[in-house]
Amino acid sequence: THPIVADIPHLEAASQNFDGITYAKGASVLKQLVAYVGFDTFIEAARVYFKRFEWGNTSLNDFLQVLNEVSGRDMQAWANAWLQTSGVSALGTKRVYGEDGQLTDLILTQELPAQQPAGLGRPHVAKLETFALTDGKLTSTGLLSLEYPAEPVSEHHVELTDEQKKLVGEADLLMLNAEDHTYAKVALTDEDGLQAAIEGVSTLESALSRGLIWGSLWENVRDARLPVTTYVDAVVRNVSKEPSASLLGTMVNNAQVAIATFSAPTGRERLYDALYDAFAAALAQAKPGSDEQLILLRALISVSTNATKGEELCRDIARGAFEDTTGDIADATGIPYDQNLGWSALGALASRDLVTVEDLDRAAKYSPSSISSNGYAYAIAALPSAERKAAAYKTIMEDESLSNDALASTINGFARGPVELRESYYDSYFEALLPIWASRSIGMATRIVRGLYPKAPYNTGSTEGLGVEGNPSVALAQKWLEANPEAPSALRRLVLEAQDHGHRSIVAQKFNASLQD
Repeated sequence: THPIVADIPHLEAASQNFDGITYAKGASVLKQLVAYVGFDTFIEAARVYFKRFEWGNTSLNDFLQVLNEVSGRDMQAWANAWLQTSGVSALGTKRVYGEDGQLTDLILTQELPAQQPAGLGRPHVAKLETFALTDGKLTSTGLLSLEYPAEPVSEHHVELTDEQKKLVGEADLLMLNAEDHTYAKVALTDEDGLQAAIEGVSTLESALSRGLIWGSLWENVRDARLPVTTYVDAVVRNVSKEPSASLLGTMVNNAQVAIATFSAPTGRERLYDALYDAFAAALAQAKPGSDEQLILLRALISVSTNATKGEELCRDIARGAFEDTTGDIADATGIPYDQNLGWSALGALASRDLVTVEDLDRAAKYSPSSISSNGYAYAIAALPSAERKAAAYKTIMEDESLSNDALASTINGFARGPVELRESYYDSYFEALLPIWASRSIGMATRIVRGLYPKAPYNTGSTEGLGVEGNPSVALAQKWLEANPEAPSALRRLVLEAQDHGHRSIVAQKFNASLQD
């Protein structure tokens, strides 16, 4: 949504620009810079730079000039394409075969960001890894170094040797951006070996390679290029096999977000139930007391919020919030009952209207703490009743004494349950944006702006018959932006980002709904 290089005219802009683009994208682009000029060249340029400017101040152009001298590349053009423009390129490959079934050509594709200035491309130095799938196991067969040109071309033909043509042509899976040297979305299509990736991703020895494949699948779900059902199927197949706790946590979280945010509103329970069964099976195989076991148990509690299953599990775990329990949780030997998990389970039950206010009050009084206080705030707001949503909304908007955690818990609870319970607050939300921004800290106001933003589903309820642009998630924000051109830039940016998320969500829901027709 903004370039890495940003103008910082005031403190508010500084606060808002320390984000994932500054940190994550910035780090990735530095890695691409090293790949673009070569590691040894980069180190030599760094030596020259530090020696030339020792004990002095420098600018970006000083460093680029040194890189120009040492590498012989046009680094100003590189900086224009990478540092001073926003958006992400989408990279892909095409294999062309002759009548004899042998590969004749490999084409690299690049879809530049929509906001890229005319005439400006984006160069990439990347690697392409080839894999063979044998008996369900993916094995690397080769690695090629590739370069996307700096010119704004959508297709680039790669010169390959006969040996490389054979390698690429026979591969069951092509993994672009192997070793993660560039910052881009990578298309993973049937032609590239999508099914082979889904079947064998968990067999790859490299955690980075597994992460790259999961990242590609996730980006394609977000961009409405891959059905949510396909992504959920991939998670269901591999969740019990993934050895990395970090990747496992990402998988189980993204699968739930994919269903809640990008799938067609009808049929979600079936997908949540499929996740529940897969997570339960994986939990039964997890090593007692391991990180993986705890991740899966928490995922089961979370899925139980939306699945038709999990009530018995949550009732057992919830005992940790209001009973003097000892020993381990029945379905997770190695993990003891505790307040944290207990309140998570109570929150899941509350979302499904399976506990009463009296139950929650009793638990809150059992062992007062910040955990129980925040757990109660979430659970009471999650109860699917108009009365409880009204009380939660009033607390969020009017109680300025809430801590960060208490505010976040109340917002998260309010967001649970049928969307119909929140539709009546859409207009008042936008009316309150300027007063909230003026009266709260940036951190508090940001939580409210993001957390209460309308998430109207596609083609259901009051949105029946509306197109993507007419959906409240998009239309109401557009109306507010047009009516408030002088609103603080940081607030407008939050609304623009939320509107973009809303637009992406509705487009993806429409795409997935079309697959059901």
